[in-house]
Amino acid sequence: ARLRRNGRDKEAQAMVVDRKGELTGKELALCMQACGKAGAKNVVIQLSDEVPRLLGADDFPPQSMALTLNAMQRCRARNTNVLPVLSSVCESALQDSASGRDLAMSLHGLGNLGARSPTLLAEVKRWIGRNGLVAMNPLDVANVLHFLTEGFHGENVRLDEEEERQIYAAVTVALPKWEPQQLSAAVRAFAKLDLHWLLVSGPVM
Repeated sequence: ARLRRNGRDKEAQAMVVDRKGELTGKELALCMQACGKAGAKNVVIQLSDEVPRLLGADDFPPQSMALTLNAMQRCRARNTNVLPVLSSVCESALQDSASGRDLAMSLHGLGNLGARSPTLLAEVKRWIGRNGLVAMNPLDVANVLHFLTEGFHGENVRLDEEEERQIYAAVTVALPKWEPQQLSAAVRAFAKLDLHWLLVSGPVM
């Protein structure tokens, strides 16, 4: 509770780190979120060590994982021991045709943290080809495009014709509802992904 009021509370940070093994999944996510907002990078990294222990627990739902990744990317807390585990969880969710805000936020966080897992990229591409992106809301479409371009900087992201068609369909629906910031990010994504034809297509123009 003290951390949620003030993420910079050094005493509360020390207490949480000391007893991190006792935290539930939701408690861990909330503590990490507070410390992430406060820029307490070392505390976030230490708390993230507990993520593998909690994965799959009832009190560590997808929303908690998304909050955890959001906290890590806020202060660039790259825990190289934990990122592969989180990538694997996202891979499984994509294989199960998951969708929604939590998945998009998790991919956004992994992208910002530079989690360049070839297997995760392959699953995202397969998921896009199976209409996964079209079912998302405009903000989440932008977050997935962000993952492709920030996580991989457009490198080795080769889209086939069906994946391009699905991105086009998703963008056509999302475009009227995007804020200027999301639109500019999408235009950068098109360029990095070599989707120049989207830049001059009817919906984007």
